[in-house]
Amino acid sequence: MKTTIRNRIRTIIIVGVLILTCTVLIAEPASAKNLPKHLRILAVGNSLTQNSLYYVYDMAKELGIEDVTVGNLFIGGCSLKKHWRNARKDKKAYTYYRKEGKRWRVRDDVSISQALADREWDYVVFSPYSGDSGKTYRYNSLDPLADYVRDRVGKKTIFVWNMTWAYKSGNEARSFAAYDYDQGKMYECIVDATKKKIVTNENISIIIPSGTTIQNARTSCFGDNFTRDGRHLKYEGRYMVGLTWLSRILDLSPKQITYCPEEITPELRKVAIASAEKALKNPFEISEIDQ
Repeated sequence: MKTTIRNRIRTIIIVGVLILTCTVLIAEPASAKNLPKHLRILAVGNSLTQNSLYYVYDMAKELGIEDVTVGNLFIGGCSLKKHWRNARKDKKAYTYYRKEGKRWRVRDDVSISQALADREWDYVVFSPYSGDSGKTYRYNSLDPLADYVRDRVGKKTIFVWNMTWAYKSGNEARSFAAYDYDQGKMYECIVDATKKKIVTNENISIIIPSGTTIQNARTSCFGDNFTRDGRHLKYEGRYMVGLTWLSRILDLSPKQITYCPEEITPELRKVAIASAEKALKNPFEISEIDQ
């Protein structure tokens, strides 16, 4: 009798283990969980959003999202105030970059309203002029600009804020003078402005901590070498910011994004993943990267 009971218990345990094992084996890969059928992102931005979006299309396609469109409304150094002025006057002032294949398509003399009507955008990203990013009063045009965009895209489109990065130490740009040519001070001002003007802003649903990712990476063995001119990102910086964008928008771990172009070394990818992971966990604090 005791032997029979033991055998039954053993059978139940074995069946339970087999069921659990099968469940694990047939589960979707982590990177495929909850991925959207399409991903359409438009930035109302400038050269920094151009840097940020550089790898996003390829990263999304590598994940298996078939319908991907990435767009950028470009004016170099464009501020929120200028975007709002252009929107209000419906000025055809932008170079419109759009990628939905292997190459970027480029159109000149495009207005914000035209680009908004070009696709049913899932996300619209707003971004400041880099020199204004730590000045709270320069954010005042965001609300009317967001209202203008909302009237044209409807309620389903999610509004995103790109928290940009501080300049490289030693940069002599005039706009850096407002921060006493101090990278740390500029970063803290960006964080402060984001907390005061964006975290509390009902228009913005997602904040991408691009600036914190770059600041984290600067503590790594690569040092302060992610910009080509003190402001605009090299390929390495673009890659880690792209990881941050897509991870934040799709609620993924940067490790789940497998796309890695040949210009990104294995060592750099490790630093990029660590920098993005820590920025997503602590978006307003610098985290040391021990690599």
